[in-house]
Amino acid sequence: MRWSPADPAAVPFSAGAAEWLGPRECEELVDEALTRLRGDERLGLLFLKVRGLSEQLDALVSDWNSHATQEALISLQASLPPGTRMARLGRETLALVFPRLPDLARAEELAAFVTAEPMLIRAGPGIPVPLDIRAGLAVAPDHGTSYETLLARAEMAVIELRQSAASFAVFQSDFQTRAILRSRLRQELERAEQKGQFELHYQPQVDLATGRVIGAEALMRWNHPRHGLLPPSEFLAGLERMPQARRVDIWVLETAAIQAAAWNGQKPGLRVAVNIMPKRLGPELVADVERVLGDHGLAPEALEIEIPERHALDDLEGAARTVHALRRLGVSVALDDFGTGFASFSAINTLEVNRLKIDRSFVTGMLSNGKSVAIVSTLVDLGRRIDMAILAEGIETTEQRDVLRAFGCTEGQGYLFGKAMEADQLWPCPPLGVMG
Repeated sequence: MRWSPADPAAVPFSAGAAEWLGPRECEELVDEALTRLRGDERLGLLFLKVRGLSEQLDALVSDWNSHATQEALISLQASLPPGTRMARLGRETLALVFPRLPDLARAEELAAFVTAEPMLIRAGPGIPVPLDIRAGLAVAPDHGTSYETLLARAEMAVIELRQSAASFAVFQSDFQTRAILRSRLRQELERAEQKGQFELHYQPQVDLATGRVIGAEALMRWNHPRHGLLPPSEFLAGLERMPQARRVDIWVLETAAIQAAAWNGQKPGLRVAVNIMPKRLGPELVADVERVLGDHGLAPEALEIEIPERHALDDLEGAARTVHALRRLGVSVALDDFGTGFASFSAINTLEVNRLKIDRSFVTGMLSNGKSVAIVSTLVDLGRRIDMAILAEGIETTEQRDVLRAFGCTEGQGYLFGKAMEADQLWPCPPLGVMG
């Protein structure tokens, strides 16, 4: 009889720490089970990336070899088939082994059950603590016939989830190709940083009424030796995950500050906006900004730090502390991509930002989509009511500019006024995007 997760006799899966396999035991179990697989059977290896696992286990159990480990329980809100084993492979990683399954579809079904609800960890009678799971599934013999291969491919599947809202992924053959490409990109980015191939270009920000340039957004470009000038969409996600990300971020801040100081020698009050990488929201960023201002004699109001709304929402309290500290330095802070997050009103209620940047996706469809018009109008009105500056991104036509101006939006950025360009092309310059 085939096992069913709906079987009333089944119970949610729990494992005490003493019952967990170690990495070597897990390898031996899988390799032995593979030798016993019949032609129509499958073995599933589910690799689990568990956020907060190590901290919780360290708090519950001080000695993994002591009897106390038996009190630390991991519970999954899924009923799993007999013979399922759990292994701890690292500080934040576990594995579930499903030794005998009827087919690939059942393995995928199990992965979905395991990740549908948070994992729970508890010690003795204590209250269970929920932990988030991200999981990758590899199945033998479809995806490999050894433990080493299955584990590597299950880990590849987890890596693919970085750009997804899903909680688990099943290994696919093109994952390996993409992993090779990511590895090659990392190597090229390391060389790019060492050889100074990164550049900053500047996109003008203008007063919508006059077309006068009032600022510029500093945007990274990679002057690739073979592919030419590449925009951030081609490399930034990979760079953010690399160890040298902070060095590059500081280089961006330094370079933008030097340019802002040079421009302000000609035109006091011109601001330069700098995007920061998501992991940089914190005291370290504030310290770097303070140092750069002092090193280059830059007035704080000439620098603006842009924080993407979605990243601020990942840790709203932490972002609020960072914004508050930056504001105390006198630096302006903008909430970028405004309107694309799931809690925009919470963000502006919590963050002491100076400026809201309306995301280009709303502006682009504004003249053909009634909902976009309503959203833009509402966002502009909201900003005015709470005394925040509003800048609309992605303005490409005079019609879009005129509608935004009629709504009360005072600042804009987009191809109507100019693409990102080298510093000497931007200033000095005549009014931009103004009808004669």
